[in-house]
Amino acid sequence: MNPNDAPRELLLRHLDGRLTQEERLRVAELLRTDPAARAFLREVAEQAVMVADLERIAAGRQEALHPRPIRLADQGRKVVPVNFRS
Repeated sequence: MNPNDAPRELLLRHLDGRLTQEERLRVAELLRTDPAARAFLREVAEQAVMVADLERIAAGRQEALHPRPIRLADQGRKVVPVNFRS
C-alpha cells in the first residue's frame, strides 16, 4: 500500500461526507499543514467540475438531437379551438 493512499482515501471520504468527528479534525489538520493534500483535493474538485460540465453538455446535445414535445401543461396557456368556415 502506498503511504499516500491513506490521506487520499481520507480526503475522498471527506468529499463524500463519510467521516467521524475525529477524522474531520484530522482532515482539517491535513489540509492546514500539507500542500500535497491540498493539491490532491483541488485536482479532484477540478475533475468533478469537468465531469459535471461534460454531463451538462451531453445532456444539452441529447436535447438538441431529440427535443421533447412541448406539453400543453408546460405552456401554461389554454387551447381554444378555431373553426374555419368556407
